[in-house]
Amino acid sequence: FYFNIHFVSMRKDVNDDVAFLIVSCDRYSDLWEAFFTLLSKYWPDKNFNTYLLSNKKNFSWPNLKVINTGEDKSYSDNLSKALEFIQEKWIFLWLEDLFITEKVENNRINNLIEDFKRKKGGYLNLASDMPLSYKPLKDSEFGIIPKGVKYRSAIGATIYRKEVLEKLLIEGASAWELDKSEKSNTLDENFFALSPDNVKQPPIRYLNVLIRGKWAKGVKKFLIKEGFERLLNNRSQESFGSYLYAKIYLFRLEVYKFLKIYWK
Repeated sequence: FYFNIHFVSMRKDVNDDVAFLIVSCDRYSDLWEAFFTLLSKYWPDKNFNTYLLSNKKNFSWPNLKVINTGEDKSYSDNLSKALEFIQEKWIFLWLEDLFITEKVENNRINNLIEDFKRKKGGYLNLASDMPLSYKPLKDSEFGIIPKGVKYRSAIGATIYRKEVLEKLLIEGASAWELDKSEKSNTLDENFFALSPDNVKQPPIRYLNVLIRGKWAKGVKKFLIKEGFERLLNNRSQESFGSYLYAKIYLFRLEVYKFLKIYWK
């Protein structure tokens, strides 16, 4: 591994405790311009230091720090090394293929993070899919995810206390392997998620544009609307079988939500 950190002047009104970290690699660099354009458009008042993790490629964007980790080893190894150069105590972890689609409720995000800090949480899932919490804490939008719940520490649109994220990483593991990991069940820190009622109006809306490196069905219209039609030639579209599998998967999650049962 080698490290090369590209510093760009950062905003002065930042929350210095929180790092917004987009985990990527050079194979997905074709997404970066679109991703950061939409981030700036729909979250202009974001007040966290922003980092992009990549391998060797550089990328210039206002108020962005790029961390190059060298040769691509694994998702977990790259992230572990990058965390050594991030001083913030809290990590807002994001993925480069989660394109923000609507205006982000910045004040609500900040309130959620402050509530999370007060409750001394280890992990907070802001995604609208699993895992969710069916018992929100008093005067809070989120609640505890019990141990044993499937995907209890799923990555993406998630906030961590830094040392908890470090504990969850597994040498050589892919993002998918970290998603499935049961390591969170061995930790004492509380893992939180939004309640089903609160995800009906999520604080941050986004579109997962890639499925296994291919364009997800339904993405084309959005990219054209946002002026990024040219990107469609860079990758093929997911197969119908992949699309059908995803629809069945999401339907199952909706059933769990409706019945308010955990996926175990």
